[in-house]
Amino acid sequence: MYGFPGDLDPMVFVGRMLESITFSENTVHLHLSGACTITVDQGVPVRLGERGARTKSREESAPMRESRLMVAIGSTVESAGVEDQSTLVIRFSGGSSIAIVENSERFECYHVQIGDREWHV
Repeated sequence: MYGFPGDLDPMVFVGRMLESITFSENTVHLHLSGACTITVDQGVPVRLGERGARTKSREESAPMRESRLMVAIGSTVESAGVEDQSTLVIRFSGGSSIAIVENSERFECYHVQIGDREWHV
């Protein structure tokens, strides 16, 4: 909806560990160390890439009945960036990556909260 916020440097994710992933009926929450949470809304694609995978990245979106996202839990963010002005791509130690795709011009797609600051994309 808004594109990636100019005042949020994606490098802020580097060095943080993905501690847990929680699911609700309509959202997926990625909890990283240092009071950092990324919330992905219903219908927003999350692409999971795995090192050495022979197939293309797998795409998932809430509501989820099952997920491969958990392969990244316990991994540390090695790099982070933005593609197409709105897709947040996070690459983890161990080779997995998560890309959160902004796919709506009308609604917010994902939210980043670090401490008491919050950004909406």
